[in-house]
Amino acid sequence: MDVERIERIKEYFMNKGFVEIDEDELRHLEFKPSLAFTDGEETVFINVMPVEALKNKNELMRFIMETSALRNQCDKVYMIVPSLFATLIDSEILRRMKIGLIVLDEREVKEVLPAKKSKSKILLDVEVIKEIREILSRLKVLEETVYRIESQIREIVRSGVKIQEVVIKEEVQSDLPSYMQDNPWIDILKERGRDEIG
Repeated sequence: MDVERIERIKEYFMNKGFVEIDEDELRHLEFKPSLAFTDGEETVFINVMPVEALKNKNELMRFIMETSALRNQCDKVYMIVPSLFATLIDSEILRRMKIGLIVLDEREVKEVLPAKKSKSKILLDVEVIKEIREILSRLKVLEETVYRIESQIREIVRSGVKIQEVVIKEEVQSDLPSYMQDNPWIDILKERGRDEIG
């Protein structure tokens, strides 16, 4: 679509109190609209029908699918089509999809079907998605490591090797003579005393 028509679309939304959203603010989105506007409360994405969609039915379907994908990233979505091709678009389908339709001709920009507000707005931040994939990758490595360690422990247990429990004793200042401190026989005698009592 030519620059003059794009300017007319911008003027139409600005007259309704919207401000254009800069392309840099949209670079993180997975699906990018032709134009985007906000009034401070709602975000509206505009998808302008490309010339290819006018010539090829497959391209038209692709355009409609891409426009539909925008719904999860904003509050409202509009499809802009030339007036000559407005009859090709089934407005009932657009109504069910909550997509608005704006017809553009030589004289005017006309909202034929108002867009309905999407119930869910999910901003797909590409950087966040990359970070999630990185975390999942690291988690997989950790799971594999835990599995290997568990396998090694099972193998050790099957082989009958005894694993000794190592107890680290705290250094305790005591009034015992040096020959009694850290003497393993003292611990043995303590255990015998407990056995006889218990």
